[in-house]
Amino acid sequence: MAGVKGRSGPPGNQNNFKHGLSVIDKNRRNGSLTGRESRIKAQVRDGLIADRGGENKVSTAEKVLVELISSDVAWLTTIDTAIRKVLKLNKRARANPKALKQLDDYKRPIINSLTTNLQRYGLEKIPAPTQTLEEILAESADDDGNSSQTPREQ
Repeated sequence: MAGVKGRSGPPGNQNNFKHGLSVIDKNRRNGSLTGRESRIKAQVRDGLIADRGGENKVSTAEKVLVELISSDVAWLTTIDTAIRKVLKLNKRARANPKALKQLDDYKRPIINSLTTNLQRYGLEKIPAPTQTLEEILAESADDDGNSSQTPREQ
């Protein structure tokens, strides 16, 4: 049986088959991000920094963690999309525990990394500073051109 020149085996073989996850993995190693991944990464980065009170309140170490977390989230959403596509196109994979484990093995390290980095970063949101009623009245008095004393002090 002759195959196509440059390929081994008969026509229709799967020797040169590349599934979507291997292509994504190759792109990831090259460092290229799609537009969707870039948007997700930016949204996560901006949200994490805003939760901490803004750019000027986040330390350099926290900014590094934010970059790692946002990259992990972008990569995880890409892997999840590819896995859903593989399961949609290959109906037998859903019933095959070995195939499901292999698909899970693609995203498990990312989930572990994301979980660890989120724990390091902290999950609490820094609340916006609150002002007392006296501070608000003092500011409004300053804006009106009056003295900066509160009504009780005058």
